[in-house]
Amino acid sequence: MDGLMEIQDPDTQMWSQWISNGGSKPAAPARPQFSIGSGGDSAYEYLLKQYLLSGKTEPQMLEMYLSSMRGAITNLLYVSKQRNLLYVTDIAYSKPNQASKILVPVPSNDLEHLSCFLPGLLALGAHTLKDLPEDVFPAEERRLHLDIAKGLATTCYLAYADSFTGLAPDVINFGARGGRSWSELYKKWEDNGRHGTPPGFKVDVPVQKDPSQRGYDVRVGRWLSRPETVESLFILYRVTGEQIWRNRGYEIFEAIQMWSKGPVGYSSVWEPDSSTPERMDEMPSYFLAETLKYLYLLFKEDDCGLSLDKIVFNTEAHPLPVFKWTPQEMEHYQLRKRPSKGSGPSLKELLRGKRKPKPASKPESGA
Repeated sequence: MDGLMEIQDPDTQMWSQWISNGGSKPAAPARPQFSIGSGGDSAYEYLLKQYLLSGKTEPQMLEMYLSSMRGAITNLLYVSKQRNLLYVTDIAYSKPNQASKILVPVPSNDLEHLSCFLPGLLALGAHTLKDLPEDVFPAEERRLHLDIAKGLATTCYLAYADSFTGLAPDVINFGARGGRSWSELYKKWEDNGRHGTPPGFKVDVPVQKDPSQRGYDVRVGRWLSRPETVESLFILYRVTGEQIWRNRGYEIFEAIQMWSKGPVGYSSVWEPDSSTPERMDEMPSYFLAETLKYLYLLFKEDDCGLSLDKIVFNTEAHPLPVFKWTPQEMEHYQLRKRPSKGSGPSLKELLRGKRKPKPASKPESGA
């Protein structure tokens, strides 16, 4: 954990891709690129979940979770021009021109299905961290986390509902239609007196079957039986009790029954947004372990003894009980509590600030 804190990017509060030297510690950053999707999703998820699993006794985990989510919210959230859909993407720093000595963040405008775990994570944090002091996790910031979760979950749901089959492509892209930085839009909304719904926060966005009116294009046309969207719908329903999340999960379940179910099981689907989708010859193990499990729990009237305050679902949807080390165990295993180092700037401070460019190369020593 100490090593992770050392390499946390000071501008984005996140972690870039790193090259391993074959040992336990990364050797060097591969490039200044930041993502909540493939290659990084579970790392951010476990910051919160490990803190919860430890009975909320590991302050470093909490601090890294709060600071990294503040960085993701400030840097990775965008809003589409059509339909004002909130989405999370990745950014890579690059030169605006060949002669430039600075690097500026450039979004890919991809929304991966893998990234649709984020609304569930934010909702889980807003629910389980409500007992934190105001100076650590302010009530206004908790509400913002939950509102962002609802906006992101709506976009993830629409990737399903807009599709011909009702099953989502694995990656959609908003770049050709134009995406705008959510943090910049939010600052303008605040400066203009906070009138109306904040950008990207509407949950009653109509389904759009016409591809030209959606605000995004399909980039990877496969439904891979993934669980992230239904996981987020499940957590949002548990946290808010709002029926809309359950209804949306049932729509997805019906689409799975229609297009994925075969004679001997379920399969992933080629081209789910075409009029000629085809079943793939595979049924991933996570479809049973995660996708169907979250759908089952979403529709159960009781919580099956799996209260979000008493258990933590790991990244493979296995429910693990919250525990606390006893003083005897702490002594026997020579465990020690790490001192708090703080979680950096608040979300309000980050939203009011400006994005910083990065130097294109490190200055020579002594320069």
